[in-house]
Amino acid sequence: MLISFTNSLSAAYQNGLYAKNLKTFLSYEAKIPEDQDGLPIPERVETLELKDVSFRYPEQDGEKQEKYALKHVSYTFYAGKRTALVGHNGSGKSTLIKLLMRLYDPTEGCILLNGIDIRKFNLQAYRSLIGTTFQDFELFSMSVVENVILQKLETEEQRERAINALRESGALEQMEHLEHGVDTILTREFDDNGAVLSGGQAQKVAVARSFAKDAPIVLLDEPSSALDPVAEYQMYETIMELCDAKKVGAEQQKKIAIIISHRLSSGAMADTICLMQEGEMKEKGTHLELMQKRGIYADMYLKQAESYLQDAAV
Repeated sequence: MLISFTNSLSAAYQNGLYAKNLKTFLSYEAKIPEDQDGLPIPERVETLELKDVSFRYPEQDGEKQEKYALKHVSYTFYAGKRTALVGHNGSGKSTLIKLLMRLYDPTEGCILLNGIDIRKFNLQAYRSLIGTTFQDFELFSMSVVENVILQKLETEEQRERAINALRESGALEQMEHLEHGVDTILTREFDDNGAVLSGGQAQKVAVARSFAKDAPIVLLDEPSSALDPVAEYQMYETIMELCDAKKVGAEQQKKIAIIISHRLSSGAMADTICLMQEGEMKEKGTHLELMQKRGIYADMYLKQAESYLQDAAV
């Protein structure tokens, strides 16, 4: 009887915590209203600039955040250029991506799109310029193609766009081998016969979302953390090619590509590498320039290469 009472008490406590989290979620008010109006977005995206940006996260449970996640970061991303953000965990890479998406606004400084503060644009219109893939993505109980376009499949154009995106991410062949091909339902949340993908397969589907959107700004946060080195290298080759100039009508539309990579060998394919450390952008340059500098990046790269060589020798 006492054991049963203790278990019931423990369960009641846990349910109370869930209820508290649900109440907090339902009462949450966005710091940046989704319906915020503003300037229309430009027809072409040429630059995205961080101008002396510093940021610290808001208070949590009444506790003020004293430490800055980013400190005085200035850098300009250009259309047609591919930038890799590298650095240890907690260096500020993902925070920088969140600011570019305007999930938060800088504590100090500003972010400019074509020279205009992004806070002046219509929020939803600004975010529509960005195609993203995060390392903590989710797959939904929908077909493969619907997981790529993130909406109900209604037209043949949507299907073709999803299939092309799956091909570009390297997932198409694997998806075609599922029971119903690209129309197979993923997860078993609502379908006992749904397909359960491996970590690498799921990540490729998530990356395909960015390709399907065909946005002028591509933000990829560890898009290949679940892949083996060979598959990751192949994916990055594709990403680099797709971020090159793409014909839109009679003109060339170039993309701004910003990629966070934990494997420096893949990031080396970018036009520019920015090394983050303790919220600051410590080093900038091409792979060759940074290796010749023999600084933080070169030390990290050589240590990672040595680790791979040791693994290969085992």
